Amino acid sequence: MLNLGRNALQALSGGNVPAPRLVLRTRAVSNASVGKQRHRLVASIQFEDNGPGVLAEIRDTIFYPLVSGRADGTGLGLGIAQDLVRPPRRPDRIRQRSGQNDCS
Repeated sequence: MLNLGRNALQALSGGNVPAPRLVLRTRAVSNASVGKQRHRLVASIQFEDNGPGVLAEIRDTIFYPLVSGRADGTGLGLGIAQDLVRPPRRPDRIRQRSGQNDCS
């Protein structure tokens, strides 16, 4: 979670966003599936920002190891974060709308 938040803050601190905003939403979800396993109760965590978003060229592979949208990025953070939270499966959900990006 810290990695996702840090990535959003880094994107917002680039200076190109007039009123940077990062929103963290949490909720409990009942009877949810994670991978192929059903759970009575899971935590849903969503990061939403109004930054520039993920580059279109890497949007489908952003959670793969060694893929980064930053020149100084290693491309390890999102892949590791995803593998810690859920069984390996890709892609995770990234939505981009005008002025709003979210990852959950």
